[in-house]
Amino acid sequence: VFAKGYGVIQIGKPAPATEHTRFAIGSTTKAMTTVALAMLVDEGKLRWDERVIDLLPEFRLYDPYATRELTVRDLLTHRSGLPGTDLMWVIPENNVSTAEMMRRLRYVKPSSSFRSHWEYQNVVYSIAGLFIERISGIPWETFVRTRVFAPLGMTETVPLVSEVLEQSNVAVPHDIVN
Repeated sequence: VFAKGYGVIQIGKPAPATEHTRFAIGSTTKAMTTVALAMLVDEGKLRWDERVIDLLPEFRLYDPYATRELTVRDLLTHRSGLPGTDLMWVIPENNVSTAEMMRRLRYVKPSSSFRSHWEYQNVVYSIAGLFIERISGIPWETFVRTRVFAPLGMTETVPLVSEVLEQSNVAVPHDIVN
C-alpha cells in the first residue's frame, strides 16, 4: 500500500501533510454507502432493484410515479430525476436530519423525467444510508466504521466530517479565489 501526504496542512503554514493527516471524507462516502449496501445484498437482506418506498414507506417525491418506482439502484446511479439539492444540507441553517431532508424532497420539482438523465445527487445517498440503519439496526456511520474501516485497518479514518474536526492533524480546506 502506498501512503504518503503531499503539500501542507494549511496554506501559508509550514506543517506538512503526511499519511496521517486527516481530510474531510466528502463524497467518498458514496462509495462506502454502496459497499455497505452491497454487503447487505450479499447477505440476502436487500435487493438492488428493491423499491425505496417498500423499505421507507414514508418516502415521497414530487412525481408519484417516481415515488412508486424508484429503486435502490436508481438512488445510487443518480437517476431519480431530482435536481441537485445540496442546499438542503450544505448550509448550516439547513442542517436537518436525513428524515427531514427526505420529507422535503416531496416538494422538489424534477429537473428531468425519471430514469432519463444522470444528475448528481447527495441527498439521496443519505436516504440510502437510512436503508443500512433500518436493515442492520445500527446507524450508517457505525456500520461503516465496524464493517468497512475496521476490517481494512483504517484506524485513523472517521465516517463523519463532524468527527474529523475534533481530531488533530486535520487539513484545512482551501480554494483559489480571484
